[in-house]
Amino acid sequence: MAVRNRGFKPTLPVEARYILFVKRQELAQKAGADHIEKIKGTVQIATLKPGEEVKNLTSSVELHHQQLEAGWHYRNGGVTKADDTIVGIWVKIFQGTNEMGEYMDPPNVKERFKWEP
Repeated sequence: MAVRNRGFKPTLPVEARYILFVKRQELAQKAGADHIEKIKGTVQIATLKPGEEVKNLTSSVELHHQQLEAGWHYRNGGVTKADDTIVGIWVKIFQGTNEMGEYMDPPNVKERFKWEP
């Protein structure tokens, strides 16, 4: 995640609160039985000069890939290939208690998930 000052004046210090939505899959689970892990964080951002950008504000996320050897299967019909994926990010920018803006990727994150600080 990156935050950039697109204005013509320096910003006041702000706080970025974010939630990363990670779909976790496991081998042998039935298709569609994956779950969503919510990784929450808060970052203090000092004054930014006009055009200045701060990058890599979110915590790192470990994604796993698992695959059963070819020719094998699970008796219960569980998946033989499991991949974790980031399915969304939701960021809200605060100045004190005032929400100054928000960013979502993909844009329908608000429709699929709830903001839970």
